[in-house]
Amino acid sequence: EDFKKCPLCSEHCFMNDAKVNIALRNVIEKSFPKRVKKRQYYHDKRVKELEEELKEKDNFSEIPVFFIMGHVTPGSNDFLRIFEPRYHDMINLVLQRDRKFVIIRKRAEKLGYLVKIEEYRRVMDNRTIIKIKSL
Repeated sequence: EDFKKCPLCSEHCFMNDAKVNIALRNVIEKSFPKRVKKRQYYHDKRVKELEEELKEKDNFSEIPVFFIMGHVTPGSNDFLRIFEPRYHDMINLVLQRDRKFVIIRKRAEKLGYLVKIEEYRRVMDNRTIIKIKSL
């Protein structure tokens, strides 16, 4: 499934009917400027910490594991919505390396799939949507 362009900003969307709510974002930024600034500060700080961790590690000998409730079909393209901070951290590390990680179903922990991030996008509310391909 290819990404469609947003009718408002012409950016690629990861969901078929996704619409950018610029008005809501503006209200949030004007109503809660301190919170928005604080969230951005902590996000930037965490990104710097992750970059330092990468510099300290010479070799990437571990493959990150992402636990999900759903399933991944081998050879298919799927979408994941990332909203938990621990998975944001993992995805940031994966993006700076080879873009590969393992998905394991929570109900069938003996079976995992190696996947690669094809595309990703940060969206409002500190979420990330990624398009993955099972290898």
